[in-house]
Amino acid sequence: MRGQEQQHAVRCLALPHLPGPRVGQQLRHRLGRPGRTDAQADLAFDYASDFAHYPAWQAWLRSSRVPVLVVWGAGDPFFTPAGAKAYLHDAPDADVHVFEGAGHFALETHLPQIAPLIEHFLRTLP
Repeated sequence: MRGQEQQHAVRCLALPHLPGPRVGQQLRHRLGRPGRTDAQADLAFDYASDFAHYPAWQAWLRSSRVPVLVVWGAGDPFFTPAGAKAYLHDAPDADVHVFEGAGHFALETHLPQIAPLIEHFLRTLP
């Protein structure tokens, strides 16, 4: 097994309500269709163009005052905890939670802790 597949297997044993390995097989099958891999690569390699849109998104967050829930993995190798806390600049009432021991896929590894936060957030929406 590759590292990611091993991690998924461990998550399924620890949290049996998560999708099993068959979901990964189906996803690989769908992404394996002609053109899909290239489209995913284009999205990943074009991520830098998102930065140009940040000022508009941040202005919208400030002006709209929408409720914001942020859940973040402290060990995310791509987006550091400072990124989670940065939401407070534009959405000072944001409910920000950074989970130690979680990485990029915090929802998969910390679902029992995060699900109640989502439920509470949705229940308190106007």
